Amino acid sequence: MAAGLNPLIFGLTTAISSRSMYPAAHPQAMEATQRLYESLQATLAERKTDSITFLVVGEDLVEGDRPIRHTTLYVETFQRALARRGVERLSLGVAAATEELELFLAGMCGLGPLATTDNVILGKVNLDFGSDEDGEGQGAQGEGTGGAEDGSGEVRGFSERDLDAAQESFSTFRTDRKGSVKALDGVMWHLMEGLGRSSRSLLLLAPLKGADDRAFIHSINVSLMVLAQGRSLGISGQPLHDLGMAALLHDIGKLSLPPEIVHKQGKLDEREEAIVRQHPELGAVHLSGVSGSTTLSVLVAYEHHLRWDGRPSYPVLRNPRRPNLGSQLTAIADTYDVALSLSPLPRESAQDRALAVVEERAGTFLNPALCSNFAWLMRLETNDGIAEG
Repeated sequence: MAAGLNPLIFGLTTAISSRSMYPAAHPQAMEATQRLYESLQATLAERKTDSITFLVVGEDLVEGDRPIRHTTLYVETFQRALARRGVERLSLGVAAATEELELFLAGMCGLGPLATTDNVILGKVNLDFGSDEDGEGQGAQGEGTGGAEDGSGEVRGFSERDLDAAQESFSTFRTDRKGSVKALDGVMWHLMEGLGRSSRSLLLLAPLKGADDRAFIHSINVSLMVLAQGRSLGISGQPLHDLGMAALLHDIGKLSLPPEIVHKQGKLDEREEAIVRQHPELGAVHLSGVSGSTTLSVLVAYEHHLRWDGRPSYPVLRNPRRPNLGSQLTAIADTYDVALSLSPLPRESAQDRALAVVEERAGTFLNPALCSNFAWLMRLETNDGIAEG
């Protein structure tokens, strides 16, 4: 477990337990609340920070951008307590008074309403990419999260403003690779949680964000679709996070290529095509030099254009082989998103055509079994009226 969290989670668990058995004014409950206050102050002082946030993401309890393993019974008990009351986000601030902690404990025990205060913030973890044509939010709407306010007094979720920050981190990879990967690593937990709460997060962002940075939009789209595929295959927690991160970074090598070639409208000439085909190797080289990147990210960056049937593609391999599972999932999402973005057809027809392109490549460029699963996922979304642009 991350350093310093054991006493705090122990304090949270025992305080919730004590408050469920005794009234607020009972010495046992008062002592447990005071111990919780002291452990919170000690943890924040040790970390030199003003607040700490816990997230429930699928089956994981997450603090910061890393899951907390169930190394003690208290971790599991604390996560169950949050889940039982529907709390997916808990932020505790350094200025939290014992009265605020008592209000939180009473809510957690069902002895009062779950209430957010200035220094104890509870709620849902949201993924809100904007509004659809009917004016309804397209992300999972939650109450009282610890997100920033939009000026109306309402706390928003992971919104377009957050995407702007993620886009900036993506773009600064050219000059700050380690910092960019670390920032995007945290974003991935939000994407995972949003996908788990609402299939509306499985949408294409280009109509909402425009084409100011196609590489970023494309990478987010591919990452969301890879996360959906991974979840459907039973992948969760840290492995799913790593899979999503690898997909998010699959085209990172293109940031080292001339923008006028990468973003050229129309067909590339032979010289330009040769330059673009360098991006898998460039991406793998760049990521292999970043301490925060995973082996899977390096592999997916290198392999996502390799053919499933092992026939020659690019990069050119001395001994052709099949790409790994992460690369295969990324290649399917990559194919679909590119076909969709290039289609001049109306939205629904364009989606059908993009799926047809995926199915045409099944058995050659793409894994046929995974293509079938992907087509099922996308048609399920469309038939439910959820994956609207």
